[in-house]
Amino acid sequence: MEGYMWSKGPLLAIVAVLVFAGCESEPSRVEQNFGSSVRNAIALQTADPEQGAYGMDGPKAGASLEQYRRDVAKPEKVERDLIEIRLGK
Repeated sequence: MEGYMWSKGPLLAIVAVLVFAGCESEPSRVEQNFGSSVRNAIALQTADPEQGAYGMDGPKAGASLEQYRRDVAKPEKVERDLIEIRLGK
């Protein structure tokens, strides 16, 4: 009985290797490019000091924000919807 158990061990190891080898494959085109859009977006949002663009100074940014608040961000009155949905009687 012990000899029979020892002969099963190598056979099971060979079967396991063959099963796991069947799962291995080359990555698809989607898998090869996975994450490239995120890396590209990060690269585009990263400041490049060689181009000389460092953003706005404080007073200029404050003036722009005040002008935006004065001209663009004017909330309008929200009117009630004309359609009412009633459930039940």
